[in-house]
Amino acid sequence: MKTPNQIFSEFYEKWVLKLEEIVLELVQAIRARNQIMIADSKLQALLSKAVSHLKQFYTTKWDIAKQDCIPFFAPTWLTPLEISYLWVTDFKPSNTVFPIINSMRIPPLGGMALPLFLMTPDQARQIEKLRIKTMMEEEKVERQIQRIYMCWSVTERRMEELTQLGLDVIDQHNGLLIVAQITTQMELEIKQIVDALENAIKRADCVRLVALKGLHDILNPMQYLDFLASFLSQQLRLRQWGKTIDGGAAGPVTANTAP
Repeated sequence: MKTPNQIFSEFYEKWVLKLEEIVLELVQAIRARNQIMIADSKLQALLSKAVSHLKQFYTTKWDIAKQDCIPFFAPTWLTPLEISYLWVTDFKPSNTVFPIINSMRIPPLGGMALPLFLMTPDQARQIEKLRIKTMMEEEKVERQIQRIYMCWSVTERRMEELTQLGLDVIDQHNGLLIVAQITTQMELEIKQIVDALENAIKRADCVRLVALKGLHDILNPMQYLDFLASFLSQQLRLRQWGKTIDGGAAGPVTANTAP
């Protein structure tokens, strides 16, 4: 029987291949837009396809995390470079999403070229409000993680004490019942920590999804198309660079996905 780690690893490889196809479609739509106007229905269908694919990732992730959330903190399906950028098992919105938005609305150095899209003052205010709210939620998750680590440190010491107590009991009384009670207590404390880690994953994922959904609501479809293509391309490029560093072969789509 396959472990949850193996199941998600296989899912993730297929999911990334499909993501590459979707990103290519997004990039092609942007290029076509520069020549002819894209039908609104086609644009909406493409955006819905991309958003649904992202939702599939998190739905599957949460299902697997219910079985075993520990592998998500040391994912074997990612390259070491990708892992170095993780924040509570995935990207950190304040370090990824909002810098992309800023880079798209600010003209390149020299100011000769126009930004990818012009943002209205109201959009700018809403995005800044979303950014601040996102950072506040990130801080809540980080405090939760800190509490979990503190609990784990206490539990480690407790486990050592209980283990030694169990050994002493065996040496002195051969008290199997007492040893069983100690083992049960240790298992309960570990389960509580694992449950807290699973909850932290979901809270962090909600911060990510709320940020993406917030931008979807603020930007118009064309703007969100630009953002989504840039954001997803960045994720794929990071994976490509990680595989290159590790000596693996980069996928043909990820090698050139920038809009």
